[in-house]
Formats: sequence, structure tokens, C-alpha cells
Amino acid sequence: MASVASNPAPAHAQSFPQHLNMPTCNPTPQTKKRSKRKHESLSSSLCATLVEHQLGLSINVLMLLVLTHVCFPSLRSSTIQYFTLSYYDAQTGLYNPGWQDLKFVSLCIIVFTGLRAAAMDYALVPMARKCGIHKKKATVRFAEQAWLVLYYAAFWFLGTYLVYESPYFNNLPAMWSAFPTRSMTGLFKLYYLAQFGFWLQQIMVINIEERRKDHWQMFTHHIITCLLLIGSYGYYQTKVGNVILCLMDVVDLVFPIAKLLKYIGMQTACDIAFGVFMLSWFVARHVFYLAVCWSIYADVPVEMPYGCYNAVTGA
Repeated sequence: MASVASNPAPAHAQSFPQHLNMPTCNPTPQTKKRSKRKHESLSSSLCATLVEHQLGLSINVLMLLVLTHVCFPSLRSSTIQYFTLSYYDAQTGLYNPGWQDLKFVSLCIIVFTGLRAAAMDYALVPMARKCGIHKKKATVRFAEQAWLVLYYAAFWFLGTYLVYESPYFNNLPAMWSAFPTRSMTGLFKLYYLAQFGFWLQQIMVINIEERRKDHWQMFTHHIITCLLLIGSYGYYQTKVGNVILCLMDVVDLVFPIAKLLKYIGMQTACDIAFGVFMLSWFVARHVFYLAVCWSIYADVPVEMPYGCYNAVTGA
């Protein structure tokens, strides 16, 4: 019986490159997810470290600035601008704006970071526990709202005092007169730069601490506030900026008070505070603020004739 010979494989099949038959190493969706989680864990760890050491980092940076100022006399002309207001005019006793003001703003960011951390850790969180709040998340939220009450109370009263002592109190056309108004008192400049520093610090806070549901809304709000502060300060419109800050701050003062009352279980007082909030919100932002907007239409063409102005001479 004749044996059947096996057919040899085709030549092109025998010479087919073996590396083309090896499995590819394209990243799978699971690999991408693991890489993303690893990146998120690193950023989360960094943010957690910053949050945990806010007070210590603030003190260290302040000490570094102080030691640099003390130990290096040749640098004092530059470092002094971190601790004092710049552009003082000895002839008028007033201050002018300038780029070196950013150094003082950066100091305000450091100071607000340290003050906030110290107030929350050593005063506001213990206060929350004494008020019967024991859950960690609730105590942190209570401390955050209490800090906002402290800030808004201080700066709303200061801003209102500046408005009351100004020529534009109850006189909206005066907000636009004598443009460009470069000179300002030391207290007014401190108020404006500190406000700018606070809102920059708030942008940092909401990005390093645990994110909330309204993260992007608050982030957008803080960015717009900073842009308005930059624009009004750089364009010599600090008078109207002062008025608008007061109108915004009074509402932001009442709202966290209502939240605090809710946290400690005083529901009736919370409802009353929320009613006050709604009233202040309507009056400040839908009556007085619209009056300021109307003043732009009615008073700016009269008080600020169209043309080019010299920022130094005002001509």
C-alpha cells in the first residue's frame, strides 16, 4: 500500500516574519484607568499635604521673607515692598498704584492662608464641637463658614466706612468724577489689595481642599471677582469698585450666618437669617447695584468726557 506523503507548507508561509505574529502592547482601557488613578492619587496626596500644613508653610514663608530682609541689606529695597504699601507720595500723603503692589498682594495671600488655618484649627473647629457638631465633615464645613463670616464682617464694615467717608456716599456721579483718580489713602489701598489677595487665596483653597458639588461655579465666581478687582484697580476705577464690593459683601456676610445657624440646629433663627439674606440680596444686587449700572449710562458721559487721558497728570 503506497504511503501518502505529507504536503510541505508553502514557502511564503514558512518565511512569514515571526514578530508580526507576536501580541501588541497597546494600552487597554484598564491600563489607562490605572494610570489616571495613579496620577490622581499623586495630586490628591500633594493637595492633602498642602492642606494639612497650611499654617506651617505660611509661617515658614513669612520667616523666610523676614530673615531675607534682615540678613541681606542689599535686598531691603525690594523686600520692604512685601511688608509695606508702595508708591507713597510724600507731598500729598497719598498712595498711587503700581506693579510692585503685587508683592504686598502675595503677602496677603500668605497671611490669609495662615490666619484661616489657625482660626479653623484652634478656634472654629473646637467651637463647632462645643455647639454639638461631632462629625468631621460637618465641623470642617462649620469652621469654613465661620471663617467667611469673620472675613466678610471685617471687610464689609471697613468698605462701608470708606464709602461713608468718601465724596461718593449718596452721590453716584462722584464715583466717576476727577478721572483718572490715581491717589488713594493708605487705608483704602490696604483694603483693595487685601481684598484681591483674599480672592486669590480662595482660588487656591477650592483647588487644594476636597472638591464640592459647586466647585466650578465657585471657581468661576472667584475668577470673575479677581478680574473685576484687577480691571478697576488698573483702570483707576477704585471708587466704583469700593461700592460694588460693599454691595456684594453684605449678601455674602448674611448667607454663611444662616448656614451656621442651620449647622447648630437653630432652625427658626436659620429661617429668619435666610429671610434677611433674601432681602439683602434683592436690595443690594437688584436695587443698589442696578442704580450703579444706571449711573454708568447717565453719569459717565457727563463726568468722564470721551478722550485720551494721561494716567500721571490726569489731563
